[in-house]
Amino acid sequence: MPESRPNHRAPASTGDNRHRRSIEKALAPALALTRSLPLWNASHLLVRFSEILRALGESALADSLIDEAFADHAAYERARERMPLDTSPDHAFEWSVAHAFARAGRAEEAIRVALRLPPPSADSGGRETALTSLAQTFAWMGDIGAARGVLLHLRTPLARLDTLWAIAEGYARAGTPKQAAAAIGRMRGSGLAPVQRQAAWKSVAEWLAFRGDGAAALRAARAVRGGEERTLLLASLAEWAAAKWPLLLRDEPLAIKPRARRTKATTYLAAAVAAARRLAPEVRDNAFFQIGLAAARIGALAAAHEMLAQLTGTKWLRRRVEIRGEVARAEARAGRIAKSQALARRMARPWRAAVLADIAAAQAVAGDESLALATAVSIPLLSTQIEALRAIASAATAQGRTAAARRQLRAVAKIAIPDRARIRSEVIEALAAEQGQLDDFCGAARTLLGRRDYPHVPSFDAAALAFARAGNDKAALLLAGRARSADDRAELLARIALIQHVRSCARCRRQGGTGGGDRRRARRSPTGIERRVAHRRFAEYGT
Repeated sequence: MPESRPNHRAPASTGDNRHRRSIEKALAPALALTRSLPLWNASHLLVRFSEILRALGESALADSLIDEAFADHAAYERARERMPLDTSPDHAFEWSVAHAFARAGRAEEAIRVALRLPPPSADSGGRETALTSLAQTFAWMGDIGAARGVLLHLRTPLARLDTLWAIAEGYARAGTPKQAAAAIGRMRGSGLAPVQRQAAWKSVAEWLAFRGDGAAALRAARAVRGGEERTLLLASLAEWAAAKWPLLLRDEPLAIKPRARRTKATTYLAAAVAAARRLAPEVRDNAFFQIGLAAARIGALAAAHEMLAQLTGTKWLRRRVEIRGEVARAEARAGRIAKSQALARRMARPWRAAVLADIAAAQAVAGDESLALATAVSIPLLSTQIEALRAIASAATAQGRTAAARRQLRAVAKIAIPDRARIRSEVIEALAAEQGQLDDFCGAARTLLGRRDYPHVPSFDAAALAFARAGNDKAALLLAGRARSADDRAELLARIALIQHVRSCARCRRQGGTGGGDRRRARRSPTGIERRVAHRRFAEYGT
C-alpha cells in the first residue's frame, strides 16, 4: 500500500458529491470488468483510469483508484513469490504510478514511488532511469523546480547529464536563456559530457527559436562547436521559427511561454548562408543543400532558388531534385497550382506523387473538388493517393459537406482495403475513425471488417471513440465489444462512459474536460505559462 497522504482538501460540497456519484455510476461497467481481470492487468488499468479522472477534476476518486491499484499489485507480488519458476519482481507498475503522479503535478509522491525501484544494474536502469524520465516530464510540463529536485536523488553521472539537459530545455521554453546556459554549464563529470553539452545547446537553440527569441537562439547556436554543425543548426532554426507547433512534439502537455513578437525565420536563413560561405569548400555544398531544403520547406523560395544556383556544377547536382520537390510543394500550398504542376511534370515518381498530393489538397480547400479528385487519381503511388483522397474528404467536412465527405471516405476504403501489401492497418483504422467522426457506422464497420482475415487485424478503438465523440453511443459500444483484449475493452468502456458523462455535464464542459478522448486544450498555469497539447503531426509552417 502507498504511504498515507495528508488530506488538506476542503470537505466536499453537495455538488461535488453529486458529480462524483454520477462519474462512479458512469464508470461502473468498466470498473466491474476491470476488477474481474487478473491482478496485474487490473492494477495498471486502474492507474490509467485515475489519470483520466484527475483530468476531470476528480482527485479524490482518482486517489481511491490509485490505492486500489496498489492493493491489487501488492497481492499480485505476493502471488509471484509463491511461483517457483518466476520470482523476479515486476517494476512496471511503480514506473506507471510515478509518471501518473508526475503528470498530475504531484512531484513529491512521484519521486517517492520512483525511489522504490531498485538501483541500476546490468539488466535495467532502475530508479536512475525512472527519475530521469520523471525530470523530463516535470520540465516538459513547466515544473522546473520539481525537475531540479530530482537531481538530489541521482547517483550516476549519465543520469545527471540527461536531467540537466531536460532542465535546460525547460528553461528555454520558459524564456529564461541565462538559466538554460547555467544548467548546460553544470553538465560535467563524465566522458560523454562534451557530446551531451553540444546536443543540449542545439535543442535549447531550437526551443528559443520556436519561442521567437532570436537573439538568445543565435547566442545558443554560437556555443555549438564546429562550423558545419553550427551552420546546419541555423538552417534547422529557420524551420523551428516558422513552425506552428514544435517539430516532433510528443503527445503530452507542453509548457511554453510565447513571445508577443517572434523573430522571422528568414533571420536564421540569412545567418546560415553567411556562415556557410565561410566554410571550407568540401563541406560548403552540404550546408548549401540543407539551407535550400529548409528555405523551400518554409516557403522562402527566393533563398531556395539561390541555393539551387550555388549547387550548379557540384557533386550535389543530383540531390537538387529534393530542393525542387520542396519548392513545388511550397508553390502548391501557396495556391500557385500552375507553377507547381509544371515543376511536378519533370520529377521522378516519389516527388511527383508528393507534389500532386499537395496540389489536390490545395484544390480541395479552394472548393474545386472535381479538379482535386482528378489530380488525386493521377498520383502514381497508391499510399500517397490514399492520403490525398483523405485530405479531400477532410476539406469537404470542413466546408460542411458531410454527405460528400462520407461518400468520399467510402470510396477511399474500397481502394485501400484490398491492397494489403501497401496499405497498412493503421491507415484502415484512421479511415474508420474519420468515418466515425461523420457518424457513418455502416461505412466504418465495412472498412474495419474488410480486413478481418488479415494477419494484422485493425483495431476498433479509434473508431469507437470517434463515434462516442459524435454522440452515437450505441455504435461506440458495439465497436468496443470487438476490442482485441479484455484490457482494451475495459479501457474503451471507461473512456466512452466518461465522454458520455462530459457531454451531459455542464461542470465538466466548463472545465474543458474530454473524458480522455481528446486531450487538446489550452489552460493557464499559476506562472502564466501557456500549456498546449498537440499530437504528433507533420510540421506546419506559418507565423
